[in-house]
Amino acid sequence: MFALWGLGLLVIILNYMQILPGATDGGNGWYLVGGLGSILAGIIVATQYR
Repeated sequence: MFALWGLGLLVIILNYMQILPGATDGGNGWYLVGGLGSILAGIIVATQYR
């Protein structure tokens, strides 16, 4: 759970700092979607949604 949250937060922060490859070309938003998806996966794991 915490690993997914941390990974999502790290991806979002690195995207806005333009460190990730492809983030400097206007930012198509896929890193943001991936980061938010990781955070959502962490929430689902935390609540054990079935």
